[in-house]
Amino acid sequence: MKNSKIVRLSVGLLRFVVGVMFVGVVILTLAQVFFRFVLASPLVWSEELARFMLVWMTMLGTPILCYENSHLAITEFAASLPPALQTVVRVTADIIVLVLFGAILCASPKLLRASAHIESGALGIPFVWWRIAAPAGCLLMAFYTICNIQENIRAFLRGASQKSGEIEEKEALS
Repeated sequence: MKNSKIVRLSVGLLRFVVGVMFVGVVILTLAQVFFRFVLASPLVWSEELARFMLVWMTMLGTPILCYENSHLAITEFAASLPPALQTVVRVTADIIVLVLFGAILCASPKLLRASAHIESGALGIPFVWWRIAAPAGCLLMAFYTICNIQENIRAFLRGASQKSGEIEEKEALS
């Protein structure tokens, strides 16, 4: 599933959206500095919009790291184990991460309801749109983590079947 076209396409779309947001944050920040220090007429809304985009950029960029297994991890421990145990450690860690995502997702509706009637000062964006970024990111991270679990199990099973094939081949030769 991890290498399916739909999954790769979704990661590509996320990369594009995060890239556009990054460029937008840079442009907004430069405009804010220009208007504040050169024109002495600061933009009231630019900082808030840049912050809004930064929140969403973070919560949409992190699932890409989950997909690539590039997030912060202690790899030396797992690397020192035999291949079969490496898979067990990776899958166990991913399951623990999924439980954490589940906890965040369970707590999110209460937070979203509490912020539904509050708006940001300059742009009037309801805070629910700020805070929904966390559960949206968690859902995407959970999806890619499940893809990683499936890929790890498939790789483990391929390795196990290749090893049993090698053993059978050696026994046939003897």
